[in-house]
Amino acid sequence: MLAEVDIRTDRAPGWAGQVKALARLMRAVLEDHPGLAGLLKTRDPLAPHSLALAEAFLTALQEAGLPQRETAQAFSLVYDYTLGFALSDRTTVNEQRVQHPAIRRQLHAFFRSLPADRFPALAVLGEHVWAGNRDQRFTAGLDTLLAGLQAAGLQAASQRPHRRQPGR
Repeated sequence: MLAEVDIRTDRAPGWAGQVKALARLMRAVLEDHPGLAGLLKTRDPLAPHSLALAEAFLTALQEAGLPQRETAQAFSLVYDYTLGFALSDRTTVNEQRVQHPAIRRQLHAFFRSLPADRFPALAVLGEHVWAGNRDQRFTAGLDTLLAGLQAAGLQAASQRPHRRQPGR
């Protein structure tokens, strides 16, 4: 089923764009095949299409400028994030509940009705947490991960000794 992930990321600009494209495509395939994400969490990614997907992620992540160990950790982080997000499948009862406008309004009213002295954060933020914004949540999480990786790559690059070029 992972053969359905189009690993040709050359259409996306930069390493972060390539990683985003791969993660989105991987998530779509995982969500199109309920149960696949759970199965992948129990197995090493050693099948040909799993290896090709790992290679595509790692190739893009190498461009972030991280040391080798951190590049490998970045792959695991992005892969696990995408897999974990897909495990909270859009067909679950909770996801379906927030997709239905009337039920979502009831849920939001419930949170606003909570005693503010006991649940101050939920009373104010609950409706924003259960908002039916699955795609936005995935993108925001992925953007946050990639921004952290980019910052780490810049920091790693600034700590490397600069080489003098001959004749200078």
